[in-house]
Amino acid sequence: MYFKTGVTGTWTASGKREPMTAAIKRQIADARAEREQEKQKAHQEAALKANWVWGQATPITEQSKHPYLTDVTQPGIFAILHTPSGSP
Repeated sequence: MYFKTGVTGTWTASGKREPMTAAIKRQIADARAEREQEKQKAHQEAALKANWVWGQATPITEQSKHPYLTDVTQPGIFAILHTPSGSP
């Protein structure tokens, strides 16, 4: 029941449908391929950024003096590397 107007009905998919034309199928396939290309590009950019961030990280030589590790309850469990300031 649609409460604003009080209209009721039962939906069914058994109505008359026209088959998709070749042009519509081609348009769907083109849109799907374009989305896949965009997704691949986004993944490549994310991988490049992750590699850059990882490359900028420096090993922690003295964990007991690292600012993050001195503030957590169990130092040494959560981080092995830290990123220098200014990196994204």
